[in-house]
Amino acid sequence: AGLAALDMPVMLLGGERDTLVPQAALTETAKLLKEADVTLIKGAGHAPFMSHHEEVINHCQVFLDNE
Repeated sequence: AGLAALDMPVMLLGGERDTLVPQAALTETAKLLKEADVTLIKGAGHAPFMSHHEEVINHCQVFLDNE
């Protein structure tokens, strides 16, 4: 069970400057998933949905359009 059991596309979205959930954590998590895309928002910290909301919306829309 766990993450490896997920059989669906997953987007892991984070901030480039996030120190709470750094890029390495997203990359390692992606390795546990069958279909994972890691998306980093340049210049964003831990809450890119607040500081870079338009960019987050755009990335989510592209992800959903492709799935």
